[in-house]
Parts: sequence; structure tokens; C-alpha cells
Amino acid sequence: MLKELFPEILYGDPKKQSEKWTDDELILPKHPGGQEPSIGAYGLDSMPTSLHFKKIKGDDLVTPETVTTSVQINKTRNNYGTVRSSILSPDGNIQICGTIYDDSDLHREMEDSGEYHVYKRSAEWKEVDKDGIQYRRTLWPVQFGPTQLDNIQRDPTVSVYIYSCQYLLDPVPDDENAFFQLQWFGRYKTLPPGLNLYAAADLAISESETACETAIVVGGLNWQYDLFIVHVRKGHWGSQEIIGHLIDVYAQYHPGIITIEAENISRTIMPYLKIKMRESGFFPNIDPKLPQGDKVAKARPLQGRAKEGAVLLPARGRNQPGWLSDCELQLRRFPRGKEKDIADSLSLLCHQLDRQWRPATQAELDERKKEEYVPLDAAIGF
Repeated sequence: MLKELFPEILYGDPKKQSEKWTDDELILPKHPGGQEPSIGAYGLDSMPTSLHFKKIKGDDLVTPETVTTSVQINKTRNNYGTVRSSILSPDGNIQICGTIYDDSDLHREMEDSGEYHVYKRSAEWKEVDKDGIQYRRTLWPVQFGPTQLDNIQRDPTVSVYIYSCQYLLDPVPDDENAFFQLQWFGRYKTLPPGLNLYAAADLAISESETACETAIVVGGLNWQYDLFIVHVRKGHWGSQEIIGHLIDVYAQYHPGIITIEAENISRTIMPYLKIKMRESGFFPNIDPKLPQGDKVAKARPLQGRAKEGAVLLPARGRNQPGWLSDCELQLRRFPRGKEKDIADSLSLLCHQLDRQWRPATQAELDERKKEEYVPLDAAIGF
């Protein structure tokens, strides 16, 4: 059909009529001459020499297999550099379609360079309306709506890394050099009794959708010094909203201490928080902590606990909390990820826990009861 409709573009019998018709190169009617074929298909590492094209389209120049080492990443970059400098005509145009598989790969470098017009849309994202309410949006609701995407994430064969690359276009590291590895973190289905609860908050006072978010985390310490991550909430909140969330977290979980960096709280919410305490009747124990070092330095206590298997996240599955995916993504991408609010709050929480005692075991509680109990006869001397 196409041959009949467009005889000036396509040959009727190309293998006989065309000068060249192979799997790699095609010469079409009205070819202007020269050694370049009308259409050529080549691998990035097997480009022909002495050819120059005005239009080049690249597809999947980066794959999961070509980002496993820095040597492979540099090889892909250098091969593309040859195409860009030697094979593309000076007045030519190059178009790339692909997936980012590493923060230092070729596709990410193109995005960050500012030299390319980038069209990038992930399968899902979050929007915040003028009232500060956050909504989950999807690019293709009919085919890949929230339910379908959640099912894909829960599939054990789809790793967090693959989902972040192919659906979010924002890869998390999946190697032994990652600052946090999810394999370090234990999992719990139900919380054990007798936890001592603490909270921490990393404040970012802005309602702007592009600003950092405030994150509040609650963790529980058991008698073995294991830290159970109990609750996480975050959002683009103004001062009054942050105060409301702090009071709500205290009312719901009653953490013994809520740690906040001193410079954040003294300059922003403390005067209003004191008023809210009087109004609500809830008086959380706020512990202002002076900042120490950069984000990496502050995250070392959390890293140390996680490496020893002493930090536990909720188990994945249909009943997992809504905040778990965001928490995992931030931990996996730290410190290079754009969003670090949850990781920062967890780091602040671990600094607080370094100064806390573990709760007593049941045997220790029973022993204390025996020591405290004095029979009446013994008390009066009989």
C-alpha cells in the first residue's frame, strides 16, 4: 500500500532497484548522492567513519547494563561524543529518546548540561493546590493509574531501582556504594509492645510546590536498641500548618521528645507553638538541637544503625503505609537525591536516640515490681 501511494519515496522492488538495501543501510529514491545512505542504523560503539548526517536519532543510548561501572559510563559518553563531534553535520540536528539509569550517566548529563531541549514526564508526580492540599497525578490514568502503578511497585520482581528509572525517570542507586542500602533495613509487620517513642522534624517553612518539604518522623526504641520507624508525614506547609502537625503527632503518638534543629525552630515557629500548646492542652517536649556538620555528617548515626540491622521499616505489601515508598526512595538516593527531608529527619532522630536509654525488658519490670512490693506484715514489723 505504501509503495503504491508514495512511489516517489519507496521503490516497488527495493532490493533490485535500490543502490543499497541492507539491514543497516537504505538508499531511497531521489537520493542526493554522496556516500551517506538515506537511512542508516548503527550501534553507538560501531558508528561508521567518514559519514556525516544532518539528522540523527538516538534511542536508548544508555541501558542498565552500561551503567554498572564508571568505565562503562565513560565509554558510552565518549562514543556519543564521537557521534556529536564527527558524524553530525555542523548544521545538523540530533534527537535522543531514552531512560536515565544513573545520576552520572549520559542521559542525566544531557539533562543537566542545559545544552539540550529536554521533554521529561514521569508516570506519576505530586501537585499541591493553592490550599496546600497534595494530589497524586499520573501521566496515563487509563493505562497506568495509581492502582496499576501501586501494583507494579508491589511486584517483587520490580525493584525500587527499576521502578524509579522506568516510571519516575529519576534513578535511585542500586549498588554497594550507596550511602544507605535497603537490605540493611529490617522489616516489621506489627510493632512490638513497650517501645519508647521519639520524634524529629526537619523544617522547611514554605508552601511553594518547588521548595523543600517539612518532614516529621516518629520512631520507637525497644530494649535491644532497635529503632522501629513508626510514622512519617511531610508536606509544603506554612508555620501554622507545621505547628498543627507537630501537635497532632504528639496527640497521636505521645513521643517523649521531639527534636528540631535549633536555628529552624527559634527563628520560625516557637512563639506560635507555645500559644498552640496552651490552646490545645498538649505540651510536647521540644528539644532544640544545634546543627552539626553537613547532611552527610549528620546522617552517619542513621547509617551506622542501619548497617547493624538496628533500623526497621514497615513490611511491604498491600497494607504498607503510604509514606513507605517515599521513605525508601529518599534513603536509596541519599545524599544525591533532590528530596532529603525524610532522611534528614531520621538522621536528626538518631542523634537524639544516642542520648536515650532503652526501655526495660518485661523481666526487668517484673523484678522492679518485686522490689517495690513490701508485704504489710513486714512493713509493720511482724
